[in-house]
Amino acid sequence: MDTTAAEAQGAGAYVRAHLAAILPQLLSEASHWTASTRCSALLRLEAVARYAGGAVEGYLDEILASLAGAFADDTPDVAAAARRVSARVGTIVDPRLSLGAVLPRASGRVDGGATASAMSGYMELLAALLEGMNDAAHALDAAALAGMAGGVAAALASAEVCAEVVDDAKGKLALGLGHALVALCCRSNAGGLPAAVRGVSEAMYACVLASATLAVNGAETGSGVVDNSALLDGEGAVEGGASDLDVLKALKEDEDAVVSPRAHGVAALTMLSRPRFGGDVQAMLTEVLAPALARLSSQVSLPPPPEAATPPPGAAGAAGTVWTKEDAPMKVWCALLRFCQGATALETVLHQVYAVVTAHVGESAPDDVEVKLPMLVLLDYVLGQLAGAGSEALKALVVPFVLHVIAPNIVWKAGRTAAMVRKMALACLEGLLRSGSATPEALVACAPRLMPLLKTALDDYDSTGRRLASAGLCRILQSLKGAIGEEPVHQMYHDLSKKLDDSDDLVRLQACGTLRAFYEAAAPGALRGTMVEWSAQTLLIHLDDPDARMQQEVYGTLETLLRCAGAEGAKAIISKAEQARLQHRSPDLCDQLLAAARAV
Repeated sequence: MDTTAAEAQGAGAYVRAHLAAILPQLLSEASHWTASTRCSALLRLEAVARYAGGAVEGYLDEILASLAGAFADDTPDVAAAARRVSARVGTIVDPRLSLGAVLPRASGRVDGGATASAMSGYMELLAALLEGMNDAAHALDAAALAGMAGGVAAALASAEVCAEVVDDAKGKLALGLGHALVALCCRSNAGGLPAAVRGVSEAMYACVLASATLAVNGAETGSGVVDNSALLDGEGAVEGGASDLDVLKALKEDEDAVVSPRAHGVAALTMLSRPRFGGDVQAMLTEVLAPALARLSSQVSLPPPPEAATPPPGAAGAAGTVWTKEDAPMKVWCALLRFCQGATALETVLHQVYAVVTAHVGESAPDDVEVKLPMLVLLDYVLGQLAGAGSEALKALVVPFVLHVIAPNIVWKAGRTAAMVRKMALACLEGLLRSGSATPEALVACAPRLMPLLKTALDDYDSTGRRLASAGLCRILQSLKGAIGEEPVHQMYHDLSKKLDDSDDLVRLQACGTLRAFYEAAAPGALRGTMVEWSAQTLLIHLDDPDARMQQEVYGTLETLLRCAGAEGAKAIISKAEQARLQHRSPDLCDQLLAAARAV
């Protein structure tokens, strides 16, 4: 009902005069056993707060406690009414008072309050208070706003909140954190807390950490290994829009995103990146990633940084304090790095990544597969993002990564879990070799340690592991052209050639490429005699393979052998090819090979 200014003033005076009698009754009814009574009481409480104004500050603790309980209500109408009251309180009450009462409880920093059930109601209350504050014009100077922004952000990123949100199977606390984070970051006007957040570095770091925490909420992922690329790349509720309000509107209109803690976290990142970074999340991460990661790993005993591009084996520090599978900071650390797309932000933290990963998967690290696997999966992701970037930071770390991170985890151990770790380490090696940062000099430095391990891994019972081991050997051999003497050649050729008989076609195709690199790596004169004869005979068997792709790969391998073995080797190849052409279904490729061999 519309009221005149005089009527409103009179109503306000009446409510304030009788507030001591009205409020206890309303607060009592707000916890009534029937949902309709609870909802009605909260709506009347909102009207009383509107007329009473600042007078409700004298009853603030009781009101906030009642509202926090209402947010935990299973009836949507009750929670919606609680949000209306809370926003009204945020508008009329000095935010220093309301935040001072709510933040310790929302962040779990009170005795017995560090549980999801205890924090979730206060987190939703905090979100609604922030929404109300953003619509009000509280007379606060810049310093006060900055202090409040830092305090709220620190509460959202507290260790207690992080630990509970990551394992919050119901998702209530996580969604409350998402609501509070979006409310803190959404600029509905030119000033207020959202504007202050962007001016306080510590607040920015904390908000980014809170976003990463939402990315690993157990209710959505069930795991600490998550992929955030779809949320950051794809079209949807958290992308696009000309302003923070557009992002917020899109978020609320998407029926999936509106109940997704992860979507709220990415929406907050999008908002934070405006206007200073023009909405470019990756540009913002370039500035805030290093301190945010350092905060998460502050309790981990890290190894010393590599002093040179080729540190000696065993340079990593001894085992100290490291994360376990239950530690939420490890999952958030991984999720935060997965927000990065491309090399720009990751290059700024590569030494941090090396140190933390080495501490958890290096030779001195505890043998905990549930920590090693997420770390190696994360490293594989980072190396994939750096592929083709020509990263100078990665070039300096190729040898340390190989010697202290990858090689210790390729060592053969019995068991299925050990095989999983070994396969991920081999995948990391492939990513590192394909990144473009592994120089020939670096590979030569790694070869003595790495090649025996890869040779053993050729017999792994996992076909992917065998293929990755063969691919790794191929890249190393390519850096050793003409450098392998006769004795190592004779020790290796049989093990490499027998992969042509592998049960997996991908392994067989890769074996051809590895053999070509092996022949080219042999020193002049090292390929001769029985080795050439046996190799030619083996390859000619597979030249008649039913798969045309395999035929072409084998023929290319025979051409390489012919070129590297010289005139003496050509005679052996001619002899074997003349015998083989009589047994092949089609003699065409044998005839082609014979013509090439006779021309040598």
